[in-house]
Amino acid sequence: MITIKDPDTGEPVTHMSGGCNDYATPCGLALDGDEFSGRRLPTPKGAKIDCVNCKGLFKIIKCYERRDFK
Repeated sequence: MITIKDPDTGEPVTHMSGGCNDYATPCGLALDGDEFSGRRLPTPKGAKIDCVNCKGLFKIIKCYERRDFK
């Protein structure tokens, strides 16, 4: 998990970690250090993922199994 200060609201949001390419999260947040990126915060112990987009992506991908990939 990764907690990021949302660049729009300033609120901390906990995401799934391990995005693709230059993204820090599967929902597409980057940590590039510019005004459009979030800022990484320490993830509190016992935190739960509260990103709505990460949750939506999880619901989509959890139907796939290892055998579905080459």
